[in-house]
Amino acid sequence: MGQKFRNLYQQIYSWDNLLIAYAEARRGKTYSSSYLRFKEYHLANLRHLQLRLIEGAWTPDEQLQFDIIDPKKRTIACQSFRDRVLHHALIQVVGPILDAAMMPQVFACRVGLGTHRCVTRMQQLMRQNPDAWVLHVDFSKFFPSIPQDLLLTHLGKKLTCRRTLLLIEQVLSVQTAGVPIGALTSQTFANYWGSRLDRFIANKGIGCFVRYMDDAAVIVNSKAQGLQLKDEICAFVTSEMNQRIGKWSLGPVERGITFCGFRIRRKYKLIKRQSMIRQRRKLKVLLEHEDYEGWRHSQIAWMGHLRHGDGQNGLVHLGLASPC
Repeated sequence: MGQKFRNLYQQIYSWDNLLIAYAEARRGKTYSSSYLRFKEYHLANLRHLQLRLIEGAWTPDEQLQFDIIDPKKRTIACQSFRDRVLHHALIQVVGPILDAAMMPQVFACRVGLGTHRCVTRMQQLMRQNPDAWVLHVDFSKFFPSIPQDLLLTHLGKKLTCRRTLLLIEQVLSVQTAGVPIGALTSQTFANYWGSRLDRFIANKGIGCFVRYMDDAAVIVNSKAQGLQLKDEICAFVTSEMNQRIGKWSLGPVERGITFCGFRIRRKYKLIKRQSMIRQRRKLKVLLEHEDYEGWRHSQIAWMGHLRHGDGQNGLVHLGLASPC
């Protein structure tokens, strides 16, 4: 596991770190009731949070949960603003440590990387291996099924600060199993937890792969090798990570792959049709509610997203261009 890190706890509750965490946590939340209550006496609230951390008496507030369907049903957790500040303070200290320990094939929740870089790298690998096959595996219910005890053990191999590990255990205690979808800490911890699969694939002598959180795509030489690797990955995930692989696919590179919201081929990449349909429905709802500012912002965001794909049809589908 390389270098170990200790004596991190004082960095987490330092005043400067809490001020930065407060500034980060308030982004996009300036109209939420939880933020407005905290903001009224924010210095006193930050000082109270700091004292609770120093005393080791901090406990998480009850989180609000709600379901969304996008496109499948997910349960999203919403933390209080005070807990969001704590999450940012924690991740500002341990996040860079965990990020440095992950392999370069990981693209989720990392500065300077992301979905578009992941898609570009996948297409590059396909162009470099035109006669190969591509194996795509996807964890089943990744966040809710992460075993907390194994996650803490895995984190403890890199973070040897006992008080920091106890704080992480408190953060995870908001639910009895898995990690909550929607929490900043969950993204970082889940991404680092998935690095166990990265190491397993790399130890097989395979370097041509990418992973975006719970999705991994691997370039293999043949169909037989792909099927064997799929069985080995499923066995490893079941026995060592106490989870399971849900969907998987195996096909020749020439046929392409659907990954990270794109249909990727060697010569081009297109936005998934289902994503275009959902965006069109969203724009229709915004217009029906006469939310023209929201419609404009959504269109600008999607214009930027579409630039990372090829073809004019995406703009035509959303009514932003005329067919040729």
